[in-house]
Amino acid sequence: MPADLAHLASIDPLALRLPVARERLSADPAASAPQLEAVLHAAQQGDARARWSVLACCLALVQAEDEPWVEALAAEAGRQELPAVGALLLEGDAHRAVRLPGRLPDPHMSAWRALMFASMTPLLRARHRRFPVDRALAHPDPQVVARLLRGPALRLGDALAIASRRPTSDAIVREITGSLRWMARTEVREAIVANPFVRPRIALMLLPTLLAPARRALGRGAVHPLVRRAAHA
Repeated sequence: MPADLAHLASIDPLALRLPVARERLSADPAASAPQLEAVLHAAQQGDARARWSVLACCLALVQAEDEPWVEALAAEAGRQELPAVGALLLEGDAHRAVRLPGRLPDPHMSAWRALMFASMTPLLRARHRRFPVDRALAHPDPQVVARLLRGPALRLGDALAIASRRPTSDAIVREITGSLRWMARTEVREAIVANPFVRPRIALMLLPTLLAPARRALGRGAVHPLVRRAAHA
């Protein structure tokens, strides 16, 4: 495995590994693209250290998807004929889209009340068992979702509900992918990749971080054809 990206596997926790991955990938896309290609192949062959590196690289790509260095990496994948990297960076419209007029359903809960839930401690949540958590998690405002994701009382099942919500928006997906707390969880990444309302580039960037059984399931799911094809590869 290339030395620069192999070094990522020795950096723990993920919060420290992620900025190093971003630095390595963005500094010189012409050099980092073939390194990423090799790491992706090593991870696919079962190299545990490579999988740790791939996780950091893929999250760095997702969180910087609109930045020029990501497009430079995509260009290098084409120029150097790097199919694994090229597959990560394909672009297209989401498999499904929000119906006109393009707004998410209103859960009939004010932002103020949803933020009450975001500020609850686990103990307070246990005391307020009748609070309509599902409506708070379905709030359409991405700023509210960001606060919910940071909330101390949020559980894995809640994060999965946000990640798998149908329909969703790019802004909400961006808040989820920006939350290292939840993106470190394989289940949350699986929910995003399987969501047909998520743009294929985001799903494809996260696909290599999933385990083989989840990838096989995606190959049979109602996902974007690009994602289904990559899951079968």
